[in-house]
Amino acid sequence: MTLVLEDRDTGTQVILEPDLPEDGYRALLGADLTSYAGAKVRYDRGHGRWVGSDDWEPVGSHRPKVSQVLTDTVNSSSSASDKEEGIFISYRRQDDAGFAGRIADRLMTSFGIQRVFIDVDSIELGLDFSSVIADYLGKCRAMVVVIGRRWLDVADADGRRRLANPDDYVRLEVERALARNIRVVPVLVDGAVMPRRDDLPTSMEPLARRNGIEMSHAGFSADVERLIGALKRVVDA
Repeated sequence: MTLVLEDRDTGTQVILEPDLPEDGYRALLGADLTSYAGAKVRYDRGHGRWVGSDDWEPVGSHRPKVSQVLTDTVNSSSSASDKEEGIFISYRRQDDAGFAGRIADRLMTSFGIQRVFIDVDSIELGLDFSSVIADYLGKCRAMVVVIGRRWLDVADADGRRRLANPDDYVRLEVERALARNIRVVPVLVDGAVMPRRDDLPTSMEPLARRNGIEMSHAGFSADVERLIGALKRVVDA
């Protein structure tokens, strides 16, 4: 089934096809939608980019003569309130990216595309990803940490546990969220268990005390609605 997400501020409708590739989601999550008010956009698989759809229906404006292309840079034009009330999704691709994508879809439907931040792949080349992550998190009121069964033990090319690396992006994300004392919600997927303090770097130990939620494929709809309800009490307060 094709899902259509509409941004509440711009009126832009994003067409999510059921077999949309992961690259499409990554390109979308950093896209600037502000110049597509009232338009429909779709993912052009041949060129690996989001474009204005041929069948879009402008609202209160003329139809552009040519398709416009969405950029893959971080949106710098969203309203301040959107940025300050955002939700950051932290996950490890080698662990359970599929679940993270499903959660992101539902959160974007409930809160709007511009208020959900996910994936460091949207960071432009040459930028300090630690600083960019800090900037993103500085605009969020909540973080969702997606934890699968391999989250603790994923290793780098040298066989070292990634969480042991101070520059690991997941570690940086969680550390900064905990330091800001925003709402951090562990989401345990695919039978994962909550990490123990002894399993985490010292800077991440407070994560073990955060109350989390378990999610399964079978109970996904009910589980994610419970998560959305909890997040609404934080970001819409």
